[in-house]
Amino acid sequence: MLTLVNVIWQWALICALPTGGQQLSIESTRLRVVLDISGTITVTDKTANVNWRSLSIAPFSNLQKLPDGKVSFQTEARQRSGKTFPVIVTMWLEDDELVAEASVSDPKIQVGTFSFLPPLPPISPKSELLIPFYGNGIAVPVDGKEFRGRSFTAYGSLDMPWVGVTDGEVGYLLLWDGRSADDGNLFVDPVKTEQGE
Repeated sequence: MLTLVNVIWQWALICALPTGGQQLSIESTRLRVVLDISGTITVTDKTANVNWRSLSIAPFSNLQKLPDGKVSFQTEARQRSGKTFPVIVTMWLEDDELVAEASVSDPKIQVGTFSFLPPLPPISPKSELLIPFYGNGIAVPVDGKEFRGRSFTAYGSLDMPWVGVTDGEVGYLLLWDGRSADDGNLFVDPVKTEQGE
């Protein structure tokens, strides 16, 4: 299956509760987000009864709730080349958004395109990615092979800084909210899941 990486989730979240040091939960009336030190994130849409469970790209360490209500952890960001570098990820609530930000301790570090959150596989093997590609947009089956390895950039082929995913009944919009609308990249990469590739 194909995955979406390096995105900001647009959801209303209310409180953050630590659960034993191995996990941290953030929950609202509609959503539950669980961060696990293994490097996985589980997002539950309680209204639609849908679970998204990420694969791990690197373990999380120092998982904690900060005094200002933000949550933080350390992990390794992975560049497209495969090289990694350490980042501190901070998540916080801003109106109806869960915002995720990565920072580095060395501001002079040279990096290319990278992911700092693990990929969230689509909710169904029959889902389609909805990509706002040059005006008309395209729907790409997540189990299709014709777009594997392809990339779409918000400063190039994407008309808008978002991508959707739907199984025909339930759909989600994933939005990049970087320093500029041109900061988003979508990579159509295969990953192995319980439901196949």
